[in-house]
Amino acid sequence: MDGKNQTVIANVSLIADTDYRMAMDYQRHYLFVADNSKIRYIKLNDNNEINTLFHEILTPTNIQILNGTMYWATQGDGGFQGALFYTNITESAPTAKAVADSLGEPSGIYVHNSLSSQIPVDSPCKINNGGCSQLCVLNPNGRRCLCQAGMKVADDGISCTLGDVVLVTDIDHQDILYSPLTGNILSPLPLSNVTAPVGIAFGPCDDHVYWTDSEHHLVARSTIDGKKQEIIRSNVTEPTGMDLDLVGGHVYWINRGDSTIEVSKLNGDYWKVLVSNVTSGPFDIGLDPTRG
Repeated sequence: MDGKNQTVIANVSLIADTDYRMAMDYQRHYLFVADNSKIRYIKLNDNNEINTLFHEILTPTNIQILNGTMYWATQGDGGFQGALFYTNITESAPTAKAVADSLGEPSGIYVHNSLSSQIPVDSPCKINNGGCSQLCVLNPNGRRCLCQAGMKVADDGISCTLGDVVLVTDIDHQDILYSPLTGNILSPLPLSNVTAPVGIAFGPCDDHVYWTDSEHHLVARSTIDGKKQEIIRSNVTEPTGMDLDLVGGHVYWINRGDSTIEVSKLNGDYWKVLVSNVTSGPFDIGLDPTRG
């Protein structure tokens, strides 16, 4: 369930060239597969034997199994309306029985038993999310921690850090957003009291995101989960662009209101005005630590 160790359990060409609907029979370890006209089942053993349950049925749109009973929906064919069926799959010769008919175009179905446990196994993810900061998924060895798009699992194996992403400050939406470099998913960082973010930087050494806020007149930083948010420098007249010196452990920013370039340690210590009376309305800054 963690996406690893993918295994072919049946040759698709032996079933049909079409879309498939699947359901697990956990009691007998069978995988039921429906194509355009048949419902088959695969015995999940060393041979993965394929057997046919029903021949020549109208196109099944979905199948579900609960307590030895299979439910499936079928589409109509012009002269026959869509319907919902069930059968006892533990019988030697199962027969299909109608639950409801006169359906328009049934698609997904879900069968719920209010008396059955929602977590039928002793899951390692059940208590405290398995120790994972985001996703806890099961695998044959127990559990594995995963992170949302744009993030990756940190070295400790349980927390999440930024992956290969682009960070964007959005004054209109009052957010700092990130997206995977190859994707189009924009997600906001869980930060509070961000009003007019302008400059943005990320420190991979301390796993903090840094930004300036022109409305709150401050330079700030936070862990990416938003739990350790702190102000580096307040009362900055008009902070705009910024950059990090990861070699020396410094943060530089532009104070456009005072026409200055300012610097401090990453935690805000030892603040200093580095350059005064910068002409032409400075806005952004870039550093070249290798050349000083």
